[in-house]
Amino acid sequence: MPRGWAAPGTADLVRVYLLKRGRGTQYGAYKFIVAWLEARGAATGKRYVPPTYQSIRHMFIYLRRLGLVEDAGTAPAAKSSGMMRHYYRVAKGREADPRWRNPVLAYYDPDRFREVARSARAVLTGEQIKEISRFLDEHPEL
Repeated sequence: MPRGWAAPGTADLVRVYLLKRGRGTQYGAYKFIVAWLEARGAATGKRYVPPTYQSIRHMFIYLRRLGLVEDAGTAPAAKSSGMMRHYYRVAKGREADPRWRNPVLAYYDPDRFREVARSARAVLTGEQIKEISRFLDEHPEL
């Protein structure tokens, strides 16, 4: 589970969110991760420290640079600020890419990432992904 900026697991949560929703914003991913970690902490009695919004924004930069996510369009922001809301989706064929485990390491040090990835277990298990999917179904506002 995430334990700070660019922690392995954060990108996997973003991936599951985008796959389940089809497309989403950086802020939407942030809200989902915070809500899910709070719910998981309440259920297990553990305290999870969610990543900050700024760290999620940075995560999207690396995901885009690696080609794991792509732009899915823009729309005007809810307020009349003149800002645009950017939507992203998981790039076709990249749903199971191993770089989702730790995109920051994969971007900065691909050789070390390959070395670590060979011996690392999956950050999210199939059962956890199903649990997250159910959580998203129960919370359509996220």
